Amino acid sequence: MQEQGEIFLRKILRIITLLSVFVTAGCAENISNSIPAETVLQTTGIVTEAVITEPAPEKLVTVSENKYIYDNAKILSQEESDECNKYAGWINSKLMLNTAVVTANKLNGLSPEQYAEKCYNDIFQGMGSGMVILINNDTNKDYIYKHGTVSAYITEKAEKDAFFYATKSIVSGDYKSGITELLSLAENCPKHIFDNGNAFSDEQIMEFESTLEMRSDTNAFIITTNNITEKSNADLSGDFYKKYSGDEKGFKMLYIDKKLGEALVADDSGIKNSDEITKLIKANDYYGAVNAYFRTIGITPEISS
Repeated sequence: MQEQGEIFLRKILRIITLLSVFVTAGCAENISNSIPAETVLQTTGIVTEAVITEPAPEKLVTVSENKYIYDNAKILSQEESDECNKYAGWINSKLMLNTAVVTANKLNGLSPEQYAEKCYNDIFQGMGSGMVILINNDTNKDYIYKHGTVSAYITEKAEKDAFFYATKSIVSGDYKSGITELLSLAENCPKHIFDNGNAFSDEQIMEFESTLEMRSDTNAFIITTNNITEKSNADLSGDFYKKYSGDEKGFKMLYIDKKLGEALVADDSGIKNSDEITKLIKANDYYGAVNAYFRTIGITPEISS
């Protein structure tokens, strides 16, 4: 009874303190004393919650630029890790997929799904399309976390088949082959059309892919997005172009931001606006915009019904 009384007394004292703070502030601003007590408590409650800060959650991996293999379980030799990292790097640039592999001996109480998702968020800030492959030595349930459009191209059957062969390699101790098998799932995704902005239908993506496959000499690719970063479209499109082309020359890019209705084109000479394509984008005619772009780079597109 004494403990309950003390708790009750502390609550009363807290309410009196909060009321005193509010009344003092109210007098300074000529606020009427007729405000109900429950309104005072709600208002001060919001202020109190606003100043509470929680520590940032600890990251599961230490992120480094151009690093895609995070071998925390130490199951790969340096040479094997470098080879896997090179392949994952190719996927990140040429397939525009945020892709990484994480190995772990302990999941810190998380499920494989939660652990892999948190790793994706740690490494890629939860943005773009891609996947994190988790090699799980804690509960031995390996897992692939998929984010964005990648899920549309890696079928359940393809994933099961890849895990079947990868598991055989991993059980025999050949982790490199197992990881490579799982990474290869990314090659089911488009190689020229990176529709992060969901501008096209599946049929249109297949049509554009086929057109660019037949005209591979153009070295062209198309990326759509809904730019929610702090970067301008000029800067972001430049990042994408550099990521895809690397140190090579001769590439061409159409960049579409659905959110702002902007279109940019890029090649070795730089990044430029295209009034014709932007006009089509603003009219939500993304299919027409791509065909207009094809004509500017010397491709006569087939008319889709």
